[in-house]
Amino acid sequence: MSPGDTDRREFLIGAAATALACSGDGPATMTLPTGDTSVGSVDGGTLVDVAAWLDEDPRELQTKTGAGLDARWVLDLTQLQEEGLDTTQDRLFVRTEAPLGLTGRIDAGWSIRLAGLVDAEADVDIDALRSKSVDMGVMHLECSGNSDFGGFGLQGAVRWSGVPLADVLAQVTPAKGATRIRISGFDEHPPPTGNSVPGAAWVFRPEDLTEAFLATHAGGELLSPDHGAPVRLFVPGWYGCTCIKWVEEIAWVDDDEPATSQMQEFASRTMQPGVPALARDYIPAVTDVAATPIRVETWEVAGERQIRVVGIVWGGSRLPDGLRLWADDVDVGLVEQLPRGSHRTWGLWTHELPEEVSGRTEFHLTVDDADLQTRRLDSRYYARTARVRR
Repeated sequence: MSPGDTDRREFLIGAAATALACSGDGPATMTLPTGDTSVGSVDGGTLVDVAAWLDEDPRELQTKTGAGLDARWVLDLTQLQEEGLDTTQDRLFVRTEAPLGLTGRIDAGWSIRLAGLVDAEADVDIDALRSKSVDMGVMHLECSGNSDFGGFGLQGAVRWSGVPLADVLAQVTPAKGATRIRISGFDEHPPPTGNSVPGAAWVFRPEDLTEAFLATHAGGELLSPDHGAPVRLFVPGWYGCTCIKWVEEIAWVDDDEPATSQMQEFASRTMQPGVPALARDYIPAVTDVAATPIRVETWEVAGERQIRVVGIVWGGSRLPDGLRLWADDVDVGLVEQLPRGSHRTWGLWTHELPEEVSGRTEFHLTVDDADLQTRRLDSRYYARTARVRR
């Protein structure tokens, strides 16, 4: 069953097994964004209120919770502004913290083994890799389990530095029959208390990895342990579960390679056709064009109230045209997308609500472009509900 064929709540649960929705309307307002202005401030106006999102989990944001496979750090999207939209490493989401024993493993001397179906195996020293690291630009990353359990804050856009994976793969020659590449990370954790299992590895087709790189730095700093130090894979446009942290082996394999435990665990969240046993039966775990509101703002202008929605847009194979906002099932028009340099990062959008939108309202977005894949948007996965007060 495709996401478009299922109820949003059912799909949300399937796509984020740890999500727990809470009931009730919650508080009437949220903390105003830092300062007394917001994105593209309304001329002559004063921001007086930001409505709370309803029916969402009240988890603590921007504070590390849990441990091991259950560790989380979730970005507070309500605070996003034009300035500082690119996140620093310490504000990038965490979904699984550094494994036990990582420090000792690094101290013993880290290298990446190039193995599998190759003419001769080789090792890549981490210091040699870092010496070749170059700026790869600002790129967005989203956890495949990103949901309203945390206000969709398991995402962010960071400036990465690293080495093109193609340069590393060139150090070995694949043997006959080597058709896929398995990338594995050091991922040893005690038994989890949640739904995750250890085992950081994903199997790719070579063509999936043409833009991939091994990241050594994020936000101008060496990777931190929770973000994959000393080296992680980054596959632009793919979900975070494929961007393997703590990379220690890159192996050429054949078409009969089994799916890894990580591929199977994240199958529903990467919208796979079931849970295939073989890696060759997995479709690319790419992020489609996606968008969600982050604030419903009330402005006072010349004694009158104006209400507008501010949101973010990310993902997809190119920048989308015609991003459209819906209030319940009413089309309230195309939003204004603020400029961004690349579809690889994220951007902000705004839209003033018409007078008839009032009371408890669910907001979701669609894209006026049939050539772009929008599986989660089609299911209203990123829909959010707020009380619009006139």
